[in-house]
Amino acid sequence: MMDVSKWKDEPTKIAVPITGENIAEISKEIFSINNAIDKIDLIEWRIDYLKDFSLANLIECNRIVRQVQLPLILTLRSVEEGGNAIELDYHDLLNRSIETLDFDILDVEIDKKVDGLITKVHQNDRCVIASHHDLKHRLDEQGIIEKFKLMNDHDADIVKVAIMPKNEKGVLALMQASLVANDELDIPIVSMSMGEKGMISRIIPSNFGSSISFSSLAKSSAPGQIQVDELKRMIDTLKY
Repeated sequence: MMDVSKWKDEPTKIAVPITGENIAEISKEIFSINNAIDKIDLIEWRIDYLKDFSLANLIECNRIVRQVQLPLILTLRSVEEGGNAIELDYHDLLNRSIETLDFDILDVEIDKKVDGLITKVHQNDRCVIASHHDLKHRLDEQGIIEKFKLMNDHDADIVKVAIMPKNEKGVLALMQASLVANDELDIPIVSMSMGEKGMISRIIPSNFGSSISFSSLAKSSAPGQIQVDELKRMIDTLKY
């Protein structure tokens, strides 16, 4: 199992998504990632973008994805949290992924009652990012802090909250909540505000405790993602 606990005290990691719908598209993304690998720390394979969820296709796509020599986050993002997983059995597909696919970290959406998945991931010597995406921005600062603590209580290795802010006050609330959670929890946190209003949270993540900033190469997987070259330059310029 990877030791992700040390990320709490290390510089922010830059992650880029793999969002191809099929083997051909994924292969092109892998080529681009390998050409920019010096700027990337992690890759996130968004399997909710796939058109074919057969076991054979998942295994072949996984083989291609693993041609990148970087830690791999496996994510199945539901429609409710901003993804593309429509009419899929979330738990069944992730259970099959744990049993058959090669990855380092599994993203699980905490509101889907995922204790069984988290236990199974740990039994298979992998790590868990517990996540929550507040697309309607219902959480205030205290609500975000409590969400971080809830995920920590469910034995996650990393906890992640993303919001779609209604205004700049929402962005500031997320950043303040992140500072509090980072101080109070022993595990790494990840946080971001999506969209144009929240781009600042992607540029200076380490300044308020976020261990990962999600970027893009060609196709983004969330609103407000910044192209990896530009993000790397800005983070390096602003870090202290």
